[in-house]
Amino acid sequence: MAKLFHYIDLEKTTVAILKDYLDQEWKLQNDPKRLVEIDSDMRSPNSAFYGLPVQGGATSGEDRLCTALDKKSLISYGYQQAKEYLREFTPAWERLSAEERSLLRARYIDSLEPKAIERIMREHHVSKSEAYNRLNKALSRLTKLLFW
Repeated sequence: MAKLFHYIDLEKTTVAILKDYLDQEWKLQNDPKRLVEIDSDMRSPNSAFYGLPVQGGATSGEDRLCTALDKKSLISYGYQQAKEYLREFTPAWERLSAEERSLLRARYIDSLEPKAIERIMREHHVSKSEAYNRLNKALSRLTKLLFW
C-alpha cells in the first residue's frame, strides 16, 4: 500500500504551525485567567424558595450555568491543545540556530510578511535571493525536525 503521508505538503503545514505560534502562546497566557473568571461567575441554579434546586423546566440561571460549563469546556480543550502544540513545537524550534529562528520569526511569526524579506536582507546583510534561500533552508530544517 502506498504511503499516503507523501501527499501531505509538510512545509505548508510547518508554515501554518509557525503562523499559529502567537495564538497558541496567547492561549497559554490567558486561558487560565479566563477559566478562573468563568468559575467565579458560575452560580448554581436555585429556586426562589429556600435555596432548593429548581425542579421542572430550565430557568435562566440553569441556562447561564450550562452556557458557562460549555464555555469552560471549550477553553479547557483549547488550553490543552496549546500546551500540546508547544510541547511538540518547542524542542524542534530550540534545535534551530539563532539565525534560522530569526528568519522564520520575521517571515511567519511576527506577521511582517509584506516587509519580512526586506527586514531579513537588512538584518543579515544579504541579497533578496540569498534571503529567500536562507529562509527556505530554515523552513526545510524545521520541517524535518518536526516531522522526521
